[in-house]
Parts: sequence; structure tokens; C-alpha cells
Amino acid sequence: MSAWKKICCPVDLSPVSRAAMEQAAELAWRHGGAITLLYVDALSVSDAGVRSLAGRDVAAMAALERDRELETWRHAAAEMSTAPVGCAIAVGDPAAEIVRFARAGRHDVIVMGTHGRTDHATMGSVAQRVVLDAPCPVLVVNGSQPDARAE
Repeated sequence: MSAWKKICCPVDLSPVSRAAMEQAAELAWRHGGAITLLYVDALSVSDAGVRSLAGRDVAAMAALERDRELETWRHAAAEMSTAPVGCAIAVGDPAAEIVRFARAGRHDVIVMGTHGRTDHATMGSVAQRVVLDAPCPVLVVNGSQPDARAE
């Protein structure tokens, strides 16, 4: 296995993505790598059409809160890994944006969580689509399984 120096860790600020971030921090610590936390804002068509002043204020407040939370996560990942940790935000289809970002940044590995709630036969999950299209290995942290350390 080659050293994983550039780690892309998509996060949606859920407990599952927090577990993935902790795994990414462990990999960065072990391999002397750097992490980029990637948040993808999946705007719906109705969200994109918000034109009212109140709608823009709400969106700006939500973005400010997201940025604060991402900074908290960035700081935590940096402490866990003792590695450089950056943040990036993309807008669009989550799976497509994760793959695009990993390819453009020439990341060595993607570490992401999966909620494990999707019927893959009909819809497929973001993680499944990333695994199929990623330009690098993908480590998927299964959020539907109880934490083995709690036993």
C-alpha cells in the first residue's frame, strides 16, 4: 500500500461523518499526511430559486453556522492527527462533487461515512457512487454499525 499523504474527507456534519473524520485523522497521523474536509452543499432547485431578502438572510445565517461548525471540526481533526487540515466547500451533487474534488486535488484516498439507510438496488448511496467513480481508494465508515469500542 502506498502512503496516503493527501486525504479527502467529505463531511456532512453528522455523527457518521464525524466517525469518518476520526478515521481520516488516524490515517493522517500514521502516514504523515494532510486532510481536507470537504462539505458539499447540495442545493435543490427550490433552494436556488430563493430571491427574497428573508430567504437570503436565512441562507447567509445557515452558511455562517456551517462555516463555524466546519472550523470546529477542522480544529478537532488537526488535534487528533497533528497534521495540516484544510476545509473546502463545493455546491452540487454530493457524489459528483466529491469525485471531482478528489480528482482535481490528486488525493490519495477518500475517507467517508455512509448512513447505510439506502436501498442500493433502486437508488444507491452517495458512498456507493463515490466508490464506483473515485480516482483513488475509498475507505467507507459504516454508520449503521454500533461502535465496536463501546462493547
